[in-house]
Amino acid sequence: MRDYTDSLPVDLSALPVNQPVLLTIRGGDGDVSYSVFKDFSGRYTYGNVVNYPLGSVAAVRGKSLLTLTLVTDTNPFTNRTSLWFLVNNQRFAPFTADAEEDNGTVSYSITLSFV
Repeated sequence: MRDYTDSLPVDLSALPVNQPVLLTIRGGDGDVSYSVFKDFSGRYTYGNVVNYPLGSVAAVRGKSLLTLTLVTDTNPFTNRTSLWFLVNNQRFAPFTADAEEDNGTVSYSITLSFV
């Protein structure tokens, strides 16, 4: 299994301070994905993450969130995997990595920094 580590700054400046911050994590191109992270209240979240409430803009600004997502390649023509993050439906450019073999898995460790 290949490991991929990176970070993603998430600019919250356009959002009202009392608006909830909603996180979605998706594997791309039909890949199978499974995510896990410990939220700011100490609760572990895992599985398919869709519009998960992290707290208000004021509560999460200045904090970082470590996410771990396993993405398994399902495309028979390529070993490329990708991972998307959406925060309040704003989509961030994907992280991409090639699996080491057909139907291989990439472990993405991505830290989101909320600014």
